[in-house]
Amino acid sequence: LKFKKISKKQLPWRQVCAIMPCVMKICAFTGNRPDKLPWGYDENDSRCRAVKQSIYDEVVRSAKEGFTRFISGMAQGGDTYFAEAVLIAKKAYDITLECAVPYRAQSLRWSHNARLRYDEILSQADAVTVLSESYTPWCNHVRNRYMVDNCSRLIALSSNVSGGTKYTLEYAAAKKIEIIYIDWKKS
Repeated sequence: LKFKKISKKQLPWRQVCAIMPCVMKICAFTGNRPDKLPWGYDENDSRCRAVKQSIYDEVVRSAKEGFTRFISGMAQGGDTYFAEAVLIAKKAYDITLECAVPYRAQSLRWSHNARLRYDEILSQADAVTVLSESYTPWCNHVRNRYMVDNCSRLIALSSNVSGGTKYTLEYAAAKKIEIIYIDWKKS
């Protein structure tokens, strides 16, 4: 896999939008990791299947509304569901997937199967943006800000939101980004 290292001053969509008015509609995603979801890693759980369907439905709805670029932060759980939904929707819609990777070795400590899944998504992505060469205490925060700074819609898998997802939602709201909530309790 080839990664493109960019500096904070070279965030691609900011460059494009600074040159000409940005007309590209970009959608990003925030959501919980498996340890904060009631089904954990059991993706055969009916609640997980319902959430995945809801995420896919929102991706399709966004594509039909003219969104062409979709950004996933590539964490396990919601980010992975979102990236996979975009890859499925790409078969029917002219959309692209950008994987915003917080640091190069993000999946290093994951299970073998999780790493294979991650690598498969990256191999099918239209763009992979690595925001830090190595882990730092703030690299996930930088990734979350990158996604919000470069989108006009944020899809959020939320219920009992805390941590990075909570921060990302607060940051998006402060920037007046449209937020679409998917509540796993209602899916």
